[in-house]
Amino acid sequence: MIEEILNKKKYLRNIIKEKSYVYTFSFIFRNGYEIPLKMYINKKRFPFELPLVFIDLDKQSYIPAIPHITSSGYICYLDEEGVAWSDNIEKIFDFIFKRIESVFLQQESKEGIHREFQYYFSQVPDKERIFSFISQGKVTRKIKAFVFKEKNLKFICDTSKLEEDNIGDGQIVNALYIPFNKELDLYIPNKQKFWTGSEIECLVKRCVSKDNLKKINDLTKNCKKMIYILDILLAGGENVLVGIKYEGKINKGESPILKYANEYKITPIYIERIDDKKILTRGGAITTGDQYNILVIGCGSVGSDTIFQLARSGFKKFTLVDNDSFSQDNVYRHFLGKSIEEKDRSKVVLMKKELESRYRDIECISLNSDIFTLLEEKEIDLSDYDLVISAIGNVNKERLLNKYILKTKVPVIYTWVEAYGIGGHAVFINKHGCYNCLFTEDLRCKVNFAGKSEVPFTKNFGGCLGTFTPYGGMDSMQTSIMTARLAQDYLINNRLENAIVSWRGNADRFLNDGYTLSESYYDFYLGIGERHDVKLEGCAYCNDTN
Repeated sequence: MIEEILNKKKYLRNIIKEKSYVYTFSFIFRNGYEIPLKMYINKKRFPFELPLVFIDLDKQSYIPAIPHITSSGYICYLDEEGVAWSDNIEKIFDFIFKRIESVFLQQESKEGIHREFQYYFSQVPDKERIFSFISQGKVTRKIKAFVFKEKNLKFICDTSKLEEDNIGDGQIVNALYIPFNKELDLYIPNKQKFWTGSEIECLVKRCVSKDNLKKINDLTKNCKKMIYILDILLAGGENVLVGIKYEGKINKGESPILKYANEYKITPIYIERIDDKKILTRGGAITTGDQYNILVIGCGSVGSDTIFQLARSGFKKFTLVDNDSFSQDNVYRHFLGKSIEEKDRSKVVLMKKELESRYRDIECISLNSDIFTLLEEKEIDLSDYDLVISAIGNVNKERLLNKYILKTKVPVIYTWVEAYGIGGHAVFINKHGCYNCLFTEDLRCKVNFAGKSEVPFTKNFGGCLGTFTPYGGMDSMQTSIMTARLAQDYLINNRLENAIVSWRGNADRFLNDGYTLSESYYDFYLGIGERHDVKLEGCAYCNDTN
């Protein structure tokens, strides 16, 4: 069937079935250009998995130096991410060969070609490879390259982050970081060729600012080896790091990258970025999280999950306040899980260690104390923070915290899970209104889904010391995600208006144990989303903050 369909295509000729689901043929472009191809089809997955297509190197040894064609002749004709195609085989082949033609005729935008920079640079012969921890910037500066005795370059990093006493049997080589402020206007280095010394000199002079060009010479010292790290601006706004090593007699103030002479040996360096910005971007996180100082009060189930949601999202600066100890009884709904055995069981101490062990450049202050003691003794100032998150889980304590919040007018998110997992809530208050606005005259929370009850929504094992509020790890996680999103909406997306967000869970066990539900539970049919049935309209507290 496939061979029959291929034979119908007027743009294909000399079709040969080499073996089951492997075909060779000539592909004729609309401009008359013809190229021999070989196609491999996965018979079990086709048409939902597209065929692999190569230049047939048995009939043509030349591989054009254009994007999306590898040194093996493989043609990367489609980035499949988010693309759906027909399961009609005739249409699929038309789709495939249209894409292949666009690759050869280079009908892709400059931005699309530049996206392949790293792949083609990785094919440059006689290159060295290193890992980069350096942070990006706008100013030419000194950095350090770490080299083992075998002279294999291993990594580069900012001078402030390198402990020179801990380099083992290696040595440190001076290097310069040079940022571009103009877009790359030269071909991408590839398997066939790398930039010449003259091309590099002209490229740098065209694409680097005058101030940074001057710094290059100012920072050049007498040496026999100099490494330059070019932070190249690509079409579309992306950046790529390229390393170049010059070996020869280098005089102070005379940088070879700006005054190339034939006596220098030039070696290209492929750089694998593992700096925090690259990893954050790859993980879909923000890259400006170190600008915001967040206070989290309460490091229980919801608080701990919220902290880690924020850290995973790229936020870097936290102050954690909780005077409770971590209990193994809470393993299955606390982020720490079965924490390693340590003498100090303070939640905030354990959370700090866990944060710093998982994520880079975290600035975490842990205060194993009662928040009200800290406030009363003026050991903490709420106005120092960009956002306060209260996950205390105690209504009366949060009503007291509300008074301090009102005095400083710091933005705050109150967050909690209801018993039995019937719902979870996050309330962001920035402008008018306060936490106390959420309560009726008989002190029932308007946000909650539970109905009025004279009996606490708790269970216990072995008396009062074993009392707990029943809900699960997914309940706290769901609530923490809402809370973290509200925090990011305010800090990053500049959402300034108050918001109440809830999710609604199953209430069967809650009802079976004799409790009742509020009307808001039945009215909230979204499952998860923003609430409009509760308003922060002002109360005796926020209308009179004297």
